[in-house]
Amino acid sequence: MKTRSTAAMLVALTLAFALAGCSSSTGTVEPTTLPTEFSGTGSFVAGEDIAPGRYLQADPEPACRYTLLSTDGVKITFGKGDALLIVGDGQTVRIEDCGTYEWRRES
Repeated sequence: MKTRSTAAMLVALTLAFALAGCSSSTGTVEPTTLPTEFSGTGSFVAGEDIAPGRYLQADPEPACRYTLLSTDGVKITFGKGDALLIVGDGQTVRIEDCGTYEWRRES
């Protein structure tokens, strides 16, 4: 009886690892790749829409306006023109009329 329950548990764990995207041979999970660029006008959430980290405009637009919001929606900073944005996981960046922001490194 114990052998059957142990075998059933191993099958269940193997299935759970497979469904979770884990490799049974290495026991590792591959990270999800998030975009590392954003531009134009819109809102981008780090960890959902873009990778968290430091971003700098590759092609600065003088008319660019940006706002960085905390995870609970409180305004952290805002400005106009070129800026280094440090975006933590769960924070939102809102941009308007901006060139391409490119990921530089993790924050």
